[in-house]
Amino acid sequence: MVVGLLAFGWGAEGFAGESEMRAEALSKQGIELRRAGKDSDAIPRFKQAYELAASPKNAGQYGLCLLALSRWTDADFFLTEAIVAKDDPWIKKNRSVLKDASETAKSHIGRVEILGSPDGAKVIVSGRSVGAFPLNSDIPVNEGSVDIEVSADGYAENTRTLSVAGASHQSVVIRLAPSLSKPSLAVASMASEGVSQSAIANKPEDPPSVLRSPWLWAGVGVIVAAIGGSILVTSGGMSYPHPDQKGGWQQ
Repeated sequence: MVVGLLAFGWGAEGFAGESEMRAEALSKQGIELRRAGKDSDAIPRFKQAYELAASPKNAGQYGLCLLALSRWTDADFFLTEAIVAKDDPWIKKNRSVLKDASETAKSHIGRVEILGSPDGAKVIVSGRSVGAFPLNSDIPVNEGSVDIEVSADGYAENTRTLSVAGASHQSVVIRLAPSLSKPSLAVASMASEGVSQSAIANKPEDPPSVLRSPWLWAGVGVIVAAIGGSILVTSGGMSYPHPDQKGGWQQ
């Protein structure tokens, strides 16, 4: 049992060491790419290095590269994570550079307060989901044009575009209107049973309830019978009895 635990511990330690070595190698590749002016190519290396080993150093390197690409909000997130690690040797050595970079990122970030209804409506800002109404906090966004999409089942989707300046704050209220295209429950039920929409639309109207009364039609039958009898007896002063047994008619 003890031997098994020790073996497991050594395996985990070896795996962690291997991950850190791979992360270090990726970080060095990212630095070389940045020196060659290829910041976009360096981003995947720094990202993977951070995912393998989320050290303050890897967070700082990733944040600096994001800053070079004007990805202000992402850069500030990782730079802030790096700066708070006060005891890390690499952070101590580069703290002033990291702090200046973080301040630069913040100067290009605005904050938007998004209010609206209904509760539970999904909110997407610049292509990224930020939660559902009611939101708990303001949303940090890169300066410039910002698209806000709000959607909910049974409601018409609403999209707003804001122009946001760096280091600014804005509020926007987005209330969704009920969708007019939602079918009624009766139509939805008929459709689920295989009845087409055209058949539903062309269904003839039912006659008034008075025309469906059996007493009405019984009365109409009596009147028609009486009229028919009158014609049979009085028409032209002639009588038209049934044929006699010889098959002839008598006048």
